[in-house]
Amino acid sequence: MKTPQDTETLNKPGMVYTILTNLTFWVLVAIAAGVLLGHFDPQTGVNMKVVGDGFISIVKVFIGPIIFLTIILGIAGMGDLKKVGRIGIKSLIYFEIVTTFALAIGIAVAYLIEPGKIDKSGLEMQDASKFTGPAPEFDWVKFFMENFTLQVLVVAITLGVLLNFYSKRETVVHVLYKCSNYVFKALKFVMYLAPVGAFGGMAYTVGKFGLHTLVPLGKLMITVYITMFLFIFLI
Repeated sequence: MKTPQDTETLNKPGMVYTILTNLTFWVLVAIAAGVLLGHFDPQTGVNMKVVGDGFISIVKVFIGPIIFLTIILGIAGMGDLKKVGRIGIKSLIYFEIVTTFALAIGIAVAYLIEPGKIDKSGLEMQDASKFTGPAPEFDWVKFFMENFTLQVLVVAITLGVLLNFYSKRETVVHVLYKCSNYVFKALKFVMYLAPVGAFGGMAYTVGKFGLHTLVPLGKLMITVYITMFLFIFLI
């Protein structure tokens, strides 16, 4: 006779099933496949650039809506602008302090590991005058007009403040919450294409620049993970 514990054990997914349904596993498989394709068929690997770029382009579509909905819901959802102001100031101070520590940790780890240290003998020489000449005058208007993320941020903050004075604020906020849920659900499905994007990006990189590029890429990944580990457990 089966006990409840036996039934629960049988219903639990096995290790193989858990691995095969894990997105990270398929990303790693796709990376390995991309490396093999780029190495044994470089031309086809280079042609896979459109696959990686396509995935990135799809993800970029969600940046604007996510920023807009998150900011406007954060401001309008509180209802009290004074509270929003206090939290905003505290968040800004916290952001500046934590970002400073994060930059310090990142610079220190990168200095020790040197992920960008590569053999430059095979690189083409380029004219460096455009980098060493006087910097052009900074134009704030042009910067704002060309920065889509900044435009979305300003619009979201403005509408969030205005919604606090609207009599049907709760109704609008409820609709925006639903929209936000739909956007994040759509992004979740898009992320299932991450292995495809990883395959295209890695196939292009290895096909165009060779296997030796995996060394600096590996160093970069190690640098990123060490930096994140130190940031999480020290900051």
